[in-house]
Parts: sequence; structure tokens; C-alpha cells
Amino acid sequence: MQFASDTSIDVAAGSSLALSNLLDSTHAITKSGSGALAANRLRAASLNIRDGMVSMTSGGGASQLGSLTVGCFALFSASSSAPIIFAT
Repeated sequence: MQFASDTSIDVAAGSSLALSNLLDSTHAITKSGSGALAANRLRAASLNIRDGMVSMTSGGGASQLGSLTVGCFALFSASSSAPIIFAT
């Protein structure tokens, strides 16, 4: 899957969503909703986590983000085997 434009992902409370093998994108990803999102690789202009949790899991190679924003009611977790590169 590839995001062709800025994308919002809303994961409801008590729910979870797993994304794997996403193709590179030059667009922003915004995560909302208090549920959990797991991905094994993200390559995007930015990742904005408004609330809930985003976890980077192993198995997809290095993620690359232009920026990362984590809201005050949000969590971000990265596996030690899921490196994240910040590109400018």
C-alpha cells in the first residue's frame, strides 16, 4: 500500500491496526483515536500522533521520517531492531 496524499488514520478505543510493508511516501501521516497502530516500516514526510499509541515493530527495515510529533495524550514506541532515520 502507498499513501498518495496526506493521510489520517483513526483507530478507535480498544482497537488495533497493523500495517506492514508500506511503500515509500512523500506525504504526512496523522494518527488519531485512542487505539493502537503498529507498523513494521514507515517512510513518510511526517508522522503526527495525536492520541493513542504507534509502535514500530521489527521486520520491515529502517523507517524514514521527515519529522515526528507526539501529542500529550499519545505514545510512540520503537523496537530496538526497527531503526528510524530522520531525513531533512
